[in-house]
Amino acid sequence: MAQTIDAFISRLRAEGVEAAKKEAEEIRRRAEQEAEEILRAAKAEAEKIRQEAEQERAKTIARTRTDLELAARDVVGYLRVTLNRALTAVLERMVGATLADPDFLKNLILQVVKEYAAAEMRGQAPLTIRIPEGMEAQLRDWLLAQCHTVDAESGQPTFLPEIAAVLTEAGFEYKLGSGTVEVTTDSVVKLLSEIITPELQSLIDQAIKPAEKAS
Repeated sequence: MAQTIDAFISRLRAEGVEAAKKEAEEIRRRAEQEAEEILRAAKAEAEKIRQEAEQERAKTIARTRTDLELAARDVVGYLRVTLNRALTAVLERMVGATLADPDFLKNLILQVVKEYAAAEMRGQAPLTIRIPEGMEAQLRDWLLAQCHTVDAESGQPTFLPEIAAVLTEAGFEYKLGSGTVEVTTDSVVKLLSEIITPELQSLIDQAIKPAEKAS
């Protein structure tokens, strides 16, 4: 009887150990599966986070590049405007000072009148010369003397211009018949700017091309 009980206990013990081993193995297997699933999920989440971070980085780089390009364009535009303003200021100062010189203005008026008005003077076309308000004393008598002509037979004046000291800027204008020629600071600066500005723009474009290629 004792042997039977011992055998029974031994069998129960063996079966219990075996069952425990199986249960432990099952627990281990499930734990490994869960661990693998957790690891796969973690890797997937990490990859998702990495991709999102990469996409965000790419977007940030694109935004930064766009912002830099816009800023560079604004700087170049500002540079163009600033240089054009500086050029205009320099031209206005130089041209204004030159046209404010009575001797230079006398010579210029004489050349222009002779060049453009000679033919129409013979036709008795009325001539009006407009000069700066502050230069009437220096120019009126000289202009009248230069432009005054007398008929050889009758001795009567054949050409005598009207002098009007009305300009508010340096230079002069003359109106002959229906045509007007303007040689003032504004007109000369505008003409010179139209000549110089394209060259200036070209120099700026050439200067920024290497930077654009590098970007």
